[in-house]
Amino acid sequence: MAGNAIPPRAWPSLLNLQLDDVALRRNGEIVAAAGAIYRRGLVRTPECVEQMIDAGRHCEGSAAYRETR
Repeated sequence: MAGNAIPPRAWPSLLNLQLDDVALRRNGEIVAAAGAIYRRGLVRTPECVEQMIDAGRHCEGSAAYRETR
């Protein structure tokens, strides 16, 4: 993997993305984009939903199905 590339199955922390969104004054754009990425990942590997919940990352699972603007 070159440079700062994100591994293909990485799940960025929603909390970190929320903090970044506020710090960069993006008005929810980063969080909305993350939801779309989570959604695509869960469509490809639906068994991950239960694993995410078990790992305490239910927020990411919820964000995947949250309505976007």
